[in-house]
Amino acid sequence: ASPGPTATADGEVVLSPEAQVFVRGEPAASSRAVSTLRAPARIAYRDGTVAEVGTPVAGRVTEIGAHVGELVQAGQALLVLRSPDAAAARAELAATQAELETALAEARRTSDMLTRGAGSERERRAAELRVSELEIAQARSRTQFAIVGSGSGGVVTIRAPIAGVVLRRRAAIGMSVGPDDAEPLLEIGDPSALGVTAEVFERDVGQVREGAEVEVSFPTSETPSHGHVTYVAPAVTEGMRTVPVRIELDA
Repeated sequence: ASPGPTATADGEVVLSPEAQVFVRGEPAASSRAVSTLRAPARIAYRDGTVAEVGTPVAGRVTEIGAHVGELVQAGQALLVLRSPDAAAARAELAATQAELETALAEARRTSDMLTRGAGSERERRAAELRVSELEIAQARSRTQFAIVGSGSGGVVTIRAPIAGVVLRRRAAIGMSVGPDDAEPLLEIGDPSALGVTAEVFERDVGQVREGAEVEVSFPTSETPSHGHVTYVAPAVTEGMRTVPVRIELDA
């Protein structure tokens, strides 16, 4: 009988030459199961990269300077309104400034007269009080003027707060608009902030991790694009029972 296997002090098993005939060795290889998950996705803008444009005053749209799909620059004129409120605010500021200049001149006159002994302290204090009241009124008028923006009369120009593409436009020529409108007049999105958002079903979201590799297929391309998961929403979307997963495409 051939001797059986023996074990060394460090646990290594040694086979006799006769026993080795019946043993076949193969290199060890590690294998890792890779699960594939498919989910519908959409092109979407990252949070904070879409600007909603409204109006600070009530008025009527008279001109439109930007259309859906058009690239606009920050500060570019988008809409022009005719607004009685804007006209009133600008007229009030002009009137207040004129009154303040008159009151300042009167305050200087009463102060000079008092210095020469020809005036009274009561008149000087009344003149200074009038100046203080008008300065407060001027500050209030300037706040209203800042809201309606630069211009003259009742013309209000609505400008783009950011550079980007006009995604949606609700405004139309002749339309009455106001600061309390439920929807914005225009929406502008930064095209450099576009990304992919996948809607992963609630039952599958446990398989998704930040940093996971992703392949994105587009209807207009035969070759999928590669990317990785950058964000998994912590809450489930009501109704659809899906979890938004943001994907950043590799350059």
